[in-house]
Amino acid sequence: MQTTNLEEIDRPNVVVLDKDGQVVLIAEVKSFPFNFQAHRNQEYAILRLIDCLKVAKFLIPFAMLVDTQNILIFR
Repeated sequence: MQTTNLEEIDRPNVVVLDKDGQVVLIAEVKSFPFNFQAHRNQEYAILRLIDCLKVAKFLIPFAMLVDTQNILIFR
């Protein structure tokens, strides 16, 4: 399913801007250990970030998944 409206999806927890105000990273953050090794959990988290990247009208070079034990950065 592809969405074209930001209101139709959850927004990322963190959006990082560069000095020019351009988005350079979006992140999904969990306050509890999120088992990224479990295929279903990892797939769901990645799909949420992909949805955010798809609706952006510009290139966002980095995405990040964070929990209390792991930080995964994707380019």
